[in-house]
Amino acid sequence: RWRGVGLPSPDLLILQEGIPREGSGFGERRWGISQSLDFPLKSYFRMRRMTAEVGAMERSLEMQAIELTARVKKVYTELAHAAKLQELRQDELNIARELHHSVSARVEAGEASELDLMQADIQLAEAQNDLDGARRIYHQNRYQLFNLIGLPLSRQKYTLQFPDTLGYFPVEIDQHRALERLPELPVSRSAAVRQSAARWGVREAWSGFLPDLRLSYYRQDFGSGYDFYGVEAGIKLPLWFWFNQNGDIQAAKAQRRAAGHERRAIESDLKRQIEDAWHGFEQSRAVIQRYQQTIRRQSEQLLTLTMEGYRLGELDLLKLLESQRTFLTSQERYYVALRDYYIQLIELEKFLDHEIV
Repeated sequence: RWRGVGLPSPDLLILQEGIPREGSGFGERRWGISQSLDFPLKSYFRMRRMTAEVGAMERSLEMQAIELTARVKKVYTELAHAAKLQELRQDELNIARELHHSVSARVEAGEASELDLMQADIQLAEAQNDLDGARRIYHQNRYQLFNLIGLPLSRQKYTLQFPDTLGYFPVEIDQHRALERLPELPVSRSAAVRQSAARWGVREAWSGFLPDLRLSYYRQDFGSGYDFYGVEAGIKLPLWFWFNQNGDIQAAKAQRRAAGHERRAIESDLKRQIEDAWHGFEQSRAVIQRYQQTIRRQSEQLLTLTMEGYRLGELDLLKLLESQRTFLTSQERYYVALRDYYIQLIELEKFLDHEIV
């Protein structure tokens, strides 16, 4: 930031002139120091621009911290969902084993065909494959979380437990409140400050027409010692402004226009993110509530009744498989909606002034 003062390093001068071709005499010997200075108004504009740029970077750093926190929460949510998915796949395997046992008993009693047993064998093998796939997804999410939080390798052990589970808790989100906070968000403030910095950059470019200053101080020796001194003052005139200052001004104006477009694009994208997160939150909440109010109870009853009906020979295997698929699919869809519910809440947190998850 202090580089904006425009104070270059001074020049140290040593001069000796009037030296004859023969001998070691001299007419004048001097040493001096020379300092170039920008015109004060130019330094002022540059300082304001650089101060604004530092402020924009600080706001960007704040937003990166918010984004990192959200990423950690989202990955942890994915991990909790993967753990629950393992449980669902284990339940699926248990149901497949129970189905296989029922089909085997009916085949031995002559009440079912070998085709039913083959179908039950396939269901059992597929359930085991699904469980293995769920375990792989769980471990992938574990290591993704480890890498994100920078957990040392010595602590990345299989014994590390994650006790948190996904559970529904109702939350009311005011969409208009989130939208009203758009100008207060660090990323919005950063874009606004960058636009301000670009405006100061245009003024700085115009100040290039102002003359720079140069001051020098000398101690002089004319043969009797350094008994004299001299001073020098000068200005640098921008005579070749068409090749220098004109290009700088046009470049600064282009940066100002680009900063304005970038700010509008950022604000538009933030509004889209809020809208997407809010609608995703609403949709996930609706799925969760429908499951809790209707689907869970009815799918459990359907599975219980069809399994009992199959044992009694009142229903065929296809009906049982269909009810089993309905039960498992509804459970999986519920936990996917619950995962999305948390993720959308975490996304909305970035635009609110308080923590939810």
